Amino acid sequence: GWREHEWSHAFFPLYPVLASRLGAMLRFSWPWAMCESDSILMAGLVLSNLSFVAAAIALLELSRKVLGSDALAFRSAILFCMSPATPFFSSFYSESLFALFTFAGFLLLEIEHPAPWVAAISLSAASATRANGILSTLLVAYHCVLRTSRGVNRSDETPLQ
Repeated sequence: GWREHEWSHAFFPLYPVLASRLGAMLRFSWPWAMCESDSILMAGLVLSNLSFVAAAIALLELSRKVLGSDALAFRSAILFCMSPATPFFSSFYSESLFALFTFAGFLLLEIEHPAPWVAAISLSAASATRANGILSTLLVAYHCVLRTSRGVNRSDETPLQ
């Protein structure tokens, strides 16, 4: 079994903090309707399901950009929505929020947003949601190397007169 201090480090803080804050807003809006634990549960379910829908949309747009095909992009989003992991995306788990921040960050890198730090913020939020989000750092570093090397190659070209 888990010792008391071990389970407190198993979950990253972003999802529980967002669920708690959203739960407080629900309790404030309807104080007669639900207790604290019910409002946090309801907030987590709302947060997970909205994040799941937004993650599917972000994946659709990312797939359009990467694959160059609307049909393949649509298929990838449908398969994401119909995967065996879908119950976890719709439950009080951090998977859907992680998927949203990860897909959004990758999309911002792929469209070469003028400010790559925006993608870094999204991927940092993914890291604050789940431990494996830290691996996104490798993609950001790779993207920065590519962007820098393209800039170096462009500066080597002689301008037309």
